[in-house]
Amino acid sequence: MARKNPESSLPLFSAQTWVKIILLLIVLVAGMGVQHYYVEPFISDTMQEQLGRCASEKQLLNGEINECYVKLADLNKRIV
Repeated sequence: MARKNPESSLPLFSAQTWVKIILLLIVLVAGMGVQHYYVEPFISDTMQEQLGRCASEKQLLNGEINECYVKLADLNKRIV
C-alpha cells in the first residue's frame, strides 16, 4: 500500500489565515476612506489658507518693489 503524503492534503490557507487577510483588507479600505474624507480635506484647507497668505504677502511686496522702482526712476531723472 502506498502511503499518502500528509502535506499534499493540506489546504493552501487555513481559515485563520483567510480571516486575517479579510480583516487586513477591511482595515486598509477603512484607512483609505478616513484619509480621503477627513485627512486630505483638512490638509487641503490648511494649504489653501497658507497659499492665500503667501499670495497677499507677494502682492504687498510687489507693490513695495514697484514703489522703489518709481522712486529710483525719479531719482535717476533728477540726476541726469
